[in-house]
Amino acid sequence: MEFHIENKNSTVYVDEHGIFTIKYKVDCKLEVEDFKTIVDIFAEWSQGEAWKVLHIFPKGASASGEARNYGAKRKKRCSAEAFVIEGTIQRNLFRLYRKFRTADYPMREFSSVDEARIWINPIPLEVIEEA
Repeated sequence: MEFHIENKNSTVYVDEHGIFTIKYKVDCKLEVEDFKTIVDIFAEWSQGEAWKVLHIFPKGASASGEARNYGAKRKKRCSAEAFVIEGTIQRNLFRLYRKFRTADYPMREFSSVDEARIWINPIPLEVIEEA
């Protein structure tokens, strides 16, 4: 399944395991527009299917308070969501963000891509019915 898009602050692709992956750029500061762009890409590409999603935040990547708030409140169509967070400060911010984010699917944070894939690979994909 070939899918690859370069954005200002991220690369969005489906990896070799069939996981919708967002790899943020080193030392970028994500704003609401960055998250909206990714959500729009995912909505168009997924076409009603709930895919597994992997976010990779390298050291130095961060999100503004408004962007974190947008991400926390935005409903997503996922089977599972894994976050790989390489920086300690970012990991602590994520843990705070996680307290305000609710999800109807499994969501976890990891320090390596390999750990995230081991966790997310066995989770089945699901089709979500429109309300």
